[in-house]
Amino acid sequence: FEKGVEINGEMYYKKSEPHKASVTGDTVGDPFKDTSGPSMNILIKLMSIVSLVIAPTLAKLHAGKIQSRRMETIEILNKAAINLNAPKADVSETADLLADAKATEGAAETATGTVATKGTMNAEGDFVADLGANTDIKFTNGTSINVGAASAEAKLNAFINDNAKAVDKETWFSLDRLYFESGKNTLKPSSETQVKNIAAMMAAYPAVELRLGGYTDNTGDSAKNVTLSTERATTAKTALVKLGVAESRLTTEGYGPKFPIAPNDTKEGQAQNRRIDVRVTKK
Repeated sequence: FEKGVEINGEMYYKKSEPHKASVTGDTVGDPFKDTSGPSMNILIKLMSIVSLVIAPTLAKLHAGKIQSRRMETIEILNKAAINLNAPKADVSETADLLADAKATEGAAETATGTVATKGTMNAEGDFVADLGANTDIKFTNGTSINVGAASAEAKLNAFINDNAKAVDKETWFSLDRLYFESGKNTLKPSSETQVKNIAAMMAAYPAVELRLGGYTDNTGDSAKNVTLSTERATTAKTALVKLGVAESRLTTEGYGPKFPIAPNDTKEGQAQNRRIDVRVTKK
């Protein structure tokens, strides 16, 4: 408007009604006076505050979690890409990896739908769950295991034998007696019995395949916890392979502090979250 603007054959300059309308949003000759101009100015200011102040602050505060999730997703997608480029790509395994990447990317950071587990902490800082009275589980191959009625083995066996329950990506079983040395991927001797029980089940059900997921509590660096949980899942797999389980029947993944099964604000909760879970991928 400094040099003049021609509107419908007439010239208008600064401080004219059209100029005012362009600044305030008022419409010349409109009795309802559209005042979107000032409103838009406020909206633009709010958007600027969000983009320049709030968003960077949130990104800084949650940088560890964001990077951990990003690296985990990249790792899963890389595995999927390797499968696709392999001479004989396993389509079903690739689909599983891509599905896991999608689930990981949108996963909640807090425990949801968790059920309180009864138990106590032992002197070594491990959570000892109350598994109920021991019972014998007999397999069709003539072998058996003696475990608590509420143990992971009992639940896993029931799932495998229940034809009404199909294999899915949501049903996981926490191995309640698998313990690792603090900050390491070394299994404690007390874990031997449960490892042997799982190996016995795999021998009894030769068609069954499992996915082992490693988890940690939320203390320490999130990215390092993902690495540690991956190493622990691999250690559990190696222990099963040494007992005769075919390596091709087992897959592993580390999720770090994601998907807690108990609140991380107590020592008991943290101990429960440091775990190995198994999911049936084929039965």
